[in-house]
Amino acid sequence: MKRDFEKVLLNWKLNKNKKPLLIQGARQVGKTYIVRKFARENYKNVVYLNFEENKSLNDIFINDLNPDRIVAVIGVLYDVEVNEDTVFIFDEVQASERAITSLKYFEESDNLYNVIATGSMLGIYMNREEFSFPVGKVQLETMRPMTFKEFLIAKGKSSIIKMIESSYKKNEYFPLHDMALGLYREYLLVGGMPEAVYTYISTNDLDKVRQVQNLINNSYIADMQKYASNEDSTKLYDIFKSIPVHLGKDNKKFKYSVIKSGARAKDYAYPIHWLEMSGIINKLERISEGSIPIAAYREPSFFKVYLSDVGLFSRMINMPYEKVLVDDKILGIYKGTLAELYVLEELVASGVEPYYWNPNQNTELDFVYQSSQGEIIPIEVKSGQRTRSKSLDKFMKKYGAEAIRLSTKNFGYEDGIKSVPLYATWCIR
Repeated sequence: MKRDFEKVLLNWKLNKNKKPLLIQGARQVGKTYIVRKFARENYKNVVYLNFEENKSLNDIFINDLNPDRIVAVIGVLYDVEVNEDTVFIFDEVQASERAITSLKYFEESDNLYNVIATGSMLGIYMNREEFSFPVGKVQLETMRPMTFKEFLIAKGKSSIIKMIESSYKKNEYFPLHDMALGLYREYLLVGGMPEAVYTYISTNDLDKVRQVQNLINNSYIADMQKYASNEDSTKLYDIFKSIPVHLGKDNKKFKYSVIKSGARAKDYAYPIHWLEMSGIINKLERISEGSIPIAAYREPSFFKVYLSDVGLFSRMINMPYEKVLVDDKILGIYKGTLAELYVLEELVASGVEPYYWNPNQNTELDFVYQSSQGEIIPIEVKSGQRTRSKSLDKFMKKYGAEAIRLSTKNFGYEDGIKSVPLYATWCIR
């Protein structure tokens, strides 16, 4: 399946002064597949090392971390002649501390070696003081689940992508609106995990998609037990299981009391950070003001927690898949939640750094972000056709901002509000 991340890989290859490429992201987002596909298509020799499957590979890095020696040993081990058309893939590199540290020396080497490293828990290791992480010596990139745009391509619907983007730019009516909404509802259930998408497209069997999603959710839980301390793993699991409860409330602000009676922020701050750094959750913080620079008005103590993939969340709450495809009213209290989770996922994938605005208990705006031109853009998310919002009106009046309203309505523009269908969220940059 085609991924936008391939552009990142190609740009890296074309860079004459490239550093080792280090790709992080949650488990099962497709890191290994896309890197191996890219390597086969762009290099004559591909040397693949998986440090999680083959623990003996750690022995290569024991004596010293000299890149020339390491490459010579790998060349003999894999019977390959190393040259400029050779690429080394260090997969699941988090399983070898010294292999990660070696990337620093690959960057400093006089010989230009092509090294791509991937890992599912790199965010965790980067934040451990005892870990010698090659800060500034690697090109660090994050890979996320497939976006709705990538889902369309996988479904063979790529022809409508440019049409949607054109309607977004011109605020023009999109004639295939109902079709696009139907595909959007499919995405809410399937999500962006490549194996789930592939299973859905190849079998059209949502029961099989459920099985894939179960395995992925269970692999996240297994990672909590494997990569965290015994004390933290229990807290991680409790937070993970509490996400549907938090998001099922009108006020989705994360509350420690929902996890456990008497729970305190200081006891759960690191586990929440762990889940965020592992790519399992997206954390949305509150801002006190909608002014420039927006990051200066962050309120880190107030935040919401969303699962990083809408399909995995749909499975977690045991969504009745077939009924949703026919009538999304069955979603009940989670209809708005799924829309918000999806929008956050799309915004983050587009490079947007969103926050939410909640100045009092009667006013809350779903998303606010600062554009690259320095504009403050408020975004209101409505899961249906009803789009009146006092919170959005208040924000626009107070800060003089033009706004975006995401809903199931077609494209349009009125009174300073750009109406965008939910399926076109990827167009926001």
